[in-house]
Amino acid sequence: MTSAERAIGMAKGVKTYQPLNITNGAQFGKVLTFAKAANYVGKSALILDAGFRVQGVSADKAAGRDWQRRAVMETTGFGLGAAAGTFVGGGIIASSLGVALMATPVGWVLVIGAGITAGYFAAKGADWGGKKAAGYAYDTSKSISWTSF
Repeated sequence: MTSAERAIGMAKGVKTYQPLNITNGAQFGKVLTFAKAANYVGKSALILDAGFRVQGVSADKAAGRDWQRRAVMETTGFGLGAAAGTFVGGGIIASSLGVALMATPVGWVLVIGAGITAGYFAAKGADWGGKKAAGYAYDTSKSISWTSF
């Protein structure tokens, strides 16, 4: 995709690209292994992120800080971040999958890399916004006198 003419030709359906030729079961197995590995890495990253968040909440509790506020913020940030990252990253990969299938394996790496990068930044933004909103909601709910209801 470094050549604009090549990209325009692909969009018009001109056969100027080098297709990914999967001619036997071994090659298909390699593609399937790659897909499984990408799935494993994604799930492992979510588990690792959740572990760091739980560790932060535990550290706040041990230090006598407001660990419940931190738990609310981390839970909200994790949920929104995972949703945004999955949506944006998956959307980019899905929308570019046709191009990636027609491209060489380098094209696959570029499309997946772009999806991961966009998903990461979307997740970080949603995490930050979710934490801010959850912290504000938590602080507001603590300042309300619930006995008058």
